[in-house]
Amino acid sequence: ATANEAITINPTLHPLPITSVEESYVSGEDAFTAWFLLVVSFPFISGAFGTFVVSERLAKAKHLQTVAGVKPWAYWLSTYAWDTLNYQLPLWIIIGLMYAVGLEAMTTSDRDVAAGTIITMFLFGPAAAGFTYCTSFAFKSPSMCNLFAIIFGFIIGMVPAIVSFILRLIAADPNGELNHFLTIAQAIEWIMRFFPPFCFAKGLLFLINIESISLIYGKPDITAFDVDVMLYEVIFLAVECVVYIALTVFIDRMSNRPSAVRAWK
Repeated sequence: ATANEAITINPTLHPLPITSVEESYVSGEDAFTAWFLLVVSFPFISGAFGTFVVSERLAKAKHLQTVAGVKPWAYWLSTYAWDTLNYQLPLWIIIGLMYAVGLEAMTTSDRDVAAGTIITMFLFGPAAAGFTYCTSFAFKSPSMCNLFAIIFGFIIGMVPAIVSFILRLIAADPNGELNHFLTIAQAIEWIMRFFPPFCFAKGLLFLINIESISLIYGKPDITAFDVDVMLYEVIFLAVECVVYIALTVFIDRMSNRPSAVRAWK
């Protein structure tokens, strides 16, 4: 307007400070990447549990131990104890890295988030080991058993957990017209909780979004061990640590009975 080329415009932006709630949302978004990597990587550990037992069965090493007098419960409990012990190495390395990089969404002490993260990850190993043992009887190839455990753990862990969370968000309609989506989400959760990968993935996903869940359900004092977050997942993982190894011993005993084998075939 003045034809003066020396005039300049210097815009300056002064936004309001980020609130604690907004900061928690941003932290949850950053934690989604970490959650995704955990859900992808942990099935590789559970796949390794089945490779060894299938290899021993195919090589007749387990048969020789049985002939030598080793009871099925002794064989499986020793294998279970060894795999659980080996699981501790990657487990605590990952937990240590979470604290080292400052992954606040999973390591903060607020709302018992850190305790929920550690307990869920700790229980996943024994529960996944027992579940993998049960499925190993259906395979005659160690590599196929390993591949099945990896793909199954990834799909069952990630897809239903995300679907459940999205359905709960949709059901949070203030008009109450979409409550049936909550029923669908709960039905999916109760069915999928029998699989350790789902309990692991769903528990951690809801954990990193605990602030959103608190807002949706109007629970300002909600903690990680609330029924709307991960309480049921922790309980199921703890029960599965015992149930699946017991079921493995039962299946092994039945597999040595000709009548049961004929009925299965």
